[in-house]
Amino acid sequence: MIVNEVEKKKIQQSAFFLEELGYTFNYKVLNASDYGIPQKRERIYMVCFRKDLAVKEFSFPKSFALQKHVEDFLLNDEKLVSHKEKFIAMIT
Repeated sequence: MIVNEVEKKKIQQSAFFLEELGYTFNYKVLNASDYGIPQKRERIYMVCFRKDLAVKEFSFPKSFALQKHVEDFLLNDEKLVSHKEKFIAMIT
């Protein structure tokens, strides 16, 4: 996901509004597939802290390698494999 100009403007407005209310504002586009989920789901995550809490540092989690893919789950489903075999036999 590339944050387009409209989304950037909304993020900037949100940041301005929250900072005016006394919050720090952090945002980042994260992809679920970079965090062990076998789906490509990019989302904008916003994390804010009240300034009076004096949170000095914040960092988004580091990504890690995907261990399993969707196929690993689907191909282990015996019913799905059985239906797939029947479907292939039907069309060949």
